[in-house]
Amino acid sequence: MTALAYTGSKTLAGCGLSNLEPYVVVKAFTVTYNSVEEKLILLRDPSGTPGYTGDWSKTDTTRWTADTIQHVPYLVDPTNADYY
Repeated sequence: MTALAYTGSKTLAGCGLSNLEPYVVVKAFTVTYNSVEEKLILLRDPSGTPGYTGDWSKTDTTRWTADTIQHVPYLVDPTNADYY
């Protein structure tokens, strides 16, 4: 599955994702954080633009713990994956 995409704009949305760029949905999954089940989507950005910067971004050391990382599919380390 691929998100609706248009070519062109390299501007970033407030969350750090590129506007009007293609993102491939790799997998939807859940992670329990603070006793709350969070629904997350693992995306791949084939254009290699800067990544997401909001909650659950690769620099979010509060949410990404050893326990939550183990729930990410395909052994992807979300704290060290520039292309996802």
